[in-house]
Amino acid sequence: MKKAKLIALARRIISTSFPASRGLTLNLKIVETDDFVMAVSIEDREIHLEVSREDAARMGHSVVTGVLAHELCHAEQDCRHGPFLETLFSWLSTTIRKYDDVSGQDRRQIPGSRSLTEYVTVIPNVGT
Repeated sequence: MKKAKLIALARRIISTSFPASRGLTLNLKIVETDDFVMAVSIEDREIHLEVSREDAARMGHSVVTGVLAHELCHAEQDCRHGPFLETLFSWLSTTIRKYDDVSGQDRRQIPGSRSLTEYVTVIPNVGT
């Protein structure tokens, strides 16, 4: 699916189903990755949505719509928690990064895990 169609679809889903996210700016980026299909985060008054180029190209419209709606649920949840939670996650992320730097351990996200700075659902490559 092309970027323009993804943006239009995301805006339509937000306008009909996600009232807390309606006033936010949508920033969609197509990325080269095998780590996830889609990922979402909220920063300031923007929804940052990253979409795997390969997966978006091969998935059917209904699959893209479902995964997008799922990710937008995370954005809506983040909007409802407000700035306190964002500050807490930022502090935790900084603390964990410092720990990772010292320990030298690989703490990349694995399928099903959640990041502390953003809700990212790792979905194995979905076939259509």
